[in-house]
Parts: sequence; C-alpha cells; structure tokens
Amino acid sequence: TVRLLRGPGGWQFAVGIEAHGDMSLGRLQLATASKLWTRHPETGARSPCASSSSALTHNAARLIAGTLFYALAAGPPPPHELWFEFGESGYSCVRVATDAAGLEVVED
Repeated sequence: TVRLLRGPGGWQFAVGIEAHGDMSLGRLQLATASKLWTRHPETGARSPCASSSSALTHNAARLIAGTLFYALAAGPPPPHELWFEFGESGYSCVRVATDAAGLEVVED
C-alpha cells in the first residue's frame, strides 16, 4: 500500500509492506535498505526518494511488516510512475503507482 502524506515536515510517501520468508534462502533482507523512486514515463529517467524513517514490527528471520517512509525533496511528486524494490538486492522491482501525483493525499 502506498499513501502520499502532507504534513508540517513536508511531503512523503508511506509504503506499507509485509514480507514473509520460510528460511529456505536464509533470513529476509533488511527492509530499511528498500528503495523507492519515480520514473519519468517518456524518458525513463529515475529520481530516487530518500528514506526518512520506518515503523516496523518484525521478526527479521521470517516476517517483516510495517511502514517505510520516503521524503520528497520539494513539494508534491511529479506525475511519474512510482517504483519499489524490497531489501538490499535480488528482489524484483514493482511499479506501485502509474501516477505518483494522482495518489490520494493524507493530511498528517
């Protein structure tokens, strides 16, 4: 789940996550190493979003759940695609929104 938050500290994305593992490939990767970025739909140019904080409830071996927050440098996001990659590396990247600017704004 992705929400767009606007509060006294500025704009940020809140990404709700829940990752399960069966230990067949070891522990789950660190959620705080996850990446979020906007991608221009025509040029493909990527703009990373800076990780700002997290609110996680997890057993790192088998379950990671909670919310990751990513700050926006200036104002609301542009009308670009929004992509997410869980963990440090190896997981597939997922497009979580086709228009980041079109997400519902939640007042913080």
